[in-house]
Amino acid sequence: PPLIVSMLKTPTRSSMNLSQVATFDRLVVNVLEVRCPKIRNSFAWAVQMEKQHDQEHAQFMAGLAWQMNRGIGIKVVAKNNGGVTAALLLKRWKQPRVLCSLLAGTSGPGKDIQLGISLELETGPSPLQDFYNDTEERRVDDEVPVTKATIPDNISGI
Repeated sequence: PPLIVSMLKTPTRSSMNLSQVATFDRLVVNVLEVRCPKIRNSFAWAVQMEKQHDQEHAQFMAGLAWQMNRGIGIKVVAKNNGGVTAALLLKRWKQPRVLCSLLAGTSGPGKDIQLGISLELETGPSPLQDFYNDTEERRVDDEVPVTKATIPDNISGI
């Protein structure tokens, strides 16, 4: 997998990011899951160094993310000041789609733990709904395109 490097410089701060995403197939261990023999997983990591121009020290952050399957992901971010943030991401793919993020974090050692929840609701038809819900009657009613050349009945011009 490619290694991604990005740099940002603004009048107030400078930062550099280094990240990579790897995908792999994991065998399904649930005997009740018969839809597919493997599940696509992704594992990502990122490192960021950021310096505010009016501060003496740079801030360093590192993060890991693992998408276990289509519906569950885990993310952890650690900072050099001791702060840690963790998130559990849950996604429902059927309509209405829901993304729920459960967050927990602290801004440093001895600080209070902060908890959060985020809900994102997507309503309306999916753009792929017609593709997956195509019925047999609908396919039969569609006009079959002409795929071969035909000779006209009136060939008097020859």
